[in-house]
Amino acid sequence: MANLAETVQWVPGIYQLETTDLVLGGDPSQGGVSNIQAQQLGDRTAYLYSLLGKAIVNPVSVTSFLALTVQDVVNKYVVLSFNQSGYDVTLPAGLNDGTFVRISCDYIPGNPKHCVKLRPPAGSSFLGRGQSHGYMYLYGGETVELIKSGPYFIIHHSQSNFFEVGEVLHSYTLPAAQLAIQSSGQLLSRIQYGRLWDWVNFNGAVVSESNYLLNPTLYSGCFTTGNGSTTFRIPDLRGVFMRGLDNGRGIDVNRPAGTLNGVYQSDELKSHAHLVEFLPAPGKGTGAGTQVVPLPQGTTGGTITEQAGGIETRPVNIAYTAYIKY
Repeated sequence: MANLAETVQWVPGIYQLETTDLVLGGDPSQGGVSNIQAQQLGDRTAYLYSLLGKAIVNPVSVTSFLALTVQDVVNKYVVLSFNQSGYDVTLPAGLNDGTFVRISCDYIPGNPKHCVKLRPPAGSSFLGRGQSHGYMYLYGGETVELIKSGPYFIIHHSQSNFFEVGEVLHSYTLPAAQLAIQSSGQLLSRIQYGRLWDWVNFNGAVVSESNYLLNPTLYSGCFTTGNGSTTFRIPDLRGVFMRGLDNGRGIDVNRPAGTLNGVYQSDELKSHAHLVEFLPAPGKGTGAGTQVVPLPQGTTGGTITEQAGGIETRPVNIAYTAYIKY
């Protein structure tokens, strides 16, 4: 007894059996009218199942370069297994429009920074939030869901920092795929933190390593080019407040025009004056005394008040650890 051959496709309508139809079994394409509905419903079920992508395969090992096949991804939940960063994985060509692809990376305890570089097949690209991308990074424990549509693999859903990479977050505890800022001028690997390094190149406040070394404090909030080949430096955001660039508004007037994101500015107290009151000496009367203002700079005489305050000027605040999404 043969089974109906299912095709992964959405059938636009379901055949209605008529009173004039003969009860005929067999292959629907060969006149088996009684099996037409079953064939159409079977095709629809196969199509919906392909969109769910719930068939889990054993983890696919990535050794250096892996070209996935159509059989690897259709109706499968692909789990990539790898033991170091710098691996490339390419999606297969020849997938039908509407094909749903779900890919995850194994979470490696103690090595969450390991990642793979996921590439579309030749002539295709990833499409997300109106932007086309030639590749994307996936770290351990992350998942991406894609839908094939023409020359694009549309990013339907991403459980990763793909769209939020580079954002700064202040929190009590370390969130997933976040890097705690723990020291001055941390140097990172361009391979292990490939997604962040790519973002820095296109969007970050990047200065050359030589400029940074000339004035580490001034450029402490910037990314740098590191050693120029394998590393880059991330900002030091410890103990400082974030402030929006003035951009011509006229409030932060002491910051030079055209200042990069991330350039440091020291604290300052706004210029002001105080009245100094002199009271009569004992036995010299009970008048209200005389009020005078401090003498201009460069003159002699007058009174110097006692020092007050601490080591900085600051508003009321609560401290949180700063993290960067990678």
